[in-house]
Amino acid sequence: MRQLFLSLAVAVFYGYCGRGGPFKQVSLAKETKEQIVSDFRTHEADTGSPQVQVALLSKRISELTEHFKTHKKDNHSRRGLLKMVSQRRSMLDYLKRTDIERYHEVVNRLGLRR
Repeated sequence: MRQLFLSLAVAVFYGYCGRGGPFKQVSLAKETKEQIVSDFRTHEADTGSPQVQVALLSKRISELTEHFKTHKKDNHSRRGLLKMVSQRRSMLDYLKRTDIERYHEVVNRLGLRR
């Protein structure tokens, strides 16, 4: 039993977990994801380069950060946020190790460093 509710930025899927309780899975809307991929890709068929992945993770991290402004005690989602931040950090470290120019470009475009 799944219901789908779409907003401009986030697609939310409601369902039931194995223990019988409700769960919510949040992902980026298709249009938003396509826009980010088209902005950061290096060639026409590029969807998985580190720049694209870091940009997608940054968008999801910013949306979750907004979620925590109203839901301060949501520790289950906070764990997911910390995993995403760690994954983005690892990808940025890889990018820095392999191609420093692309690293600086991505960091500047996303505004990750002060």
